[in-house]
Amino acid sequence: MAKALQTGNAARNGIHAALLAKKGFTADQTILEAPLGLADALCLEGECDWDALTKDLGKFFYMEQLPTIKRFPTCSPAHRPIEGILELKRKYSFTAEDVESIECDWHLRSLCRTDPQEAIAAPNSMPFLLALALLENKVVIEHFTDEKVRDPVIRSVMNKARHVANIRKPGQPEIPDRIAVKLKNGAVHTIEVAERKTLKKGEEIHAKYLRCATLALSRERAERLEDWVGRLETLPDLAQLMTCMTGNDLKKRRD
Repeated sequence: MAKALQTGNAARNGIHAALLAKKGFTADQTILEAPLGLADALCLEGECDWDALTKDLGKFFYMEQLPTIKRFPTCSPAHRPIEGILELKRKYSFTAEDVESIECDWHLRSLCRTDPQEAIAAPNSMPFLLALALLENKVVIEHFTDEKVRDPVIRSVMNKARHVANIRKPGQPEIPDRIAVKLKNGAVHTIEVAERKTLKKGEEIHAKYLRCATLALSRERAERLEDWVGRLETLPDLAQLMTCMTGNDLKKRRD
């Protein structure tokens, strides 16, 4: 739970800080570099590389770029192994029952939940994600449930996963993910995936939005919300947007 909470807290604190500043709240203007400031708290004395820390400060903002939209609802390092498994299945037409073992890098720094017990750990569990791809031929948000994580069939396929670290080859700027599937008939199929695919086409993004939004909203409300967000600048009152998302009549509550 803490992983999602950290992101939410950061967003909330940013909004809170902006609202406080708008109301005239002040603080130390040199909080980063001052004695007992953030740099002193995080760096040993004299070790902060200020040139690196301040490079392009105020010149480049990540939020100005279009956001990267994930193909799968998982931790990003899992995407290339998932893509590899799905491609091997398409190419060689094997089933989960045909598989004796699957080998790939589990990216344990990000995907450390090797034995998840609840849905919230599933996006960070490479064995679970590989099993899901093998059994379902897709990895979608509907599959992330406690029941699915504890499903004996999923568990049996998870046991076929083996961790084999990626190794950089001479001259390679980046290490691709290597996925190897050994079948019970002795055949071994391998693939290297160097690039993580993201959703860029409008219809792909629309489909993912509806898949996620309709977990909480009716399709009619989800489509209305999408339309309003698309013309946000023209809405006379954001209350209607919030009501559409939550179902609460914010105007009445405010009055």
